[in-house]
Amino acid sequence: MKRLLLLVFGLLISQASARELECDENSPSCQRVGEWKFNLALGYGRLDNPLNGGEDFPLVVIPNFSYYAESWYIENTEIGYTFINDEKYDVSVVSTPNKQASLFHQFHPSNLFLGIDGVLINSVYFDPKRDLPPSVDTVGSRSFALDAGLVSNFYLSQSMKLRVNWLYDISNVYKGYHVGADFTKYFSSVIFSDDALGLGVGFDYSSSGLNDYYYGIGQKDTDYNDDFIELNGGLSHHFGGSYTRPINEKWRFNMFIRYQKLSREMYRSPLVHQSSTFDYFISAVYEF
Repeated sequence: MKRLLLLVFGLLISQASARELECDENSPSCQRVGEWKFNLALGYGRLDNPLNGGEDFPLVVIPNFSYYAESWYIENTEIGYTFINDEKYDVSVVSTPNKQASLFHQFHPSNLFLGIDGVLINSVYFDPKRDLPPSVDTVGSRSFALDAGLVSNFYLSQSMKLRVNWLYDISNVYKGYHVGADFTKYFSSVIFSDDALGLGVGFDYSSSGLNDYYYGIGQKDTDYNDDFIELNGGLSHHFGGSYTRPINEKWRFNMFIRYQKLSREMYRSPLVHQSSTFDYFISAVYEF
């Protein structure tokens, strides 16, 4: 399936040109100030879970909503206030739930928009005498966390965008921070003028506090000091893309893929059984 999706996506890239996309009221990426926007994506896909015992999250139904005022906005789980808004860049203060806990708990704000059953994963004390690696079912509970910080978007052209963020744990759960950057280039199709293709690449740096709380092994997991593992900060990187094509005034076809290479520190955890993740979703989107 991975090879097939990459092949299809490669064909889409080969049909794209570097012509800049105009942002108009009919574009799904544009939104009028002062209006709510709702859509519902119906399709097939998954979010990869790299943890031992962690289930991949099936993507079937994904609701999305957003509202943009003159200075503040809400987009699904992110709330922000924009205090610098220039034609070339903007800077916002934002708050959003940290997504790391979603790997341990199926009922998580990050998963509420992914069509997932709200089931908590039961945690049991890990005993290394079982000669089994620790898993989401055998380690101590990992709590939800709320992040806040700065997000800045740089509009390099009408077809290129750079997003940079710095977020800190204001809930005092993992006592750390994470920094990220994403560069996206948009294309329009040579054959169909309404098609839109976006390719992106980026990185995320997670502090030692974040990595160690969610993926380290400590007293919350076992009484055996020899099995404690303390993790440092680490850098992960990712790339992917999206493709959308209008069907009519209400419906459009959409797909995305995303490959992420996990940081060495995260993969060093005995909780993690794979060094990368691959997410995808193919859907039909209805605009309300």
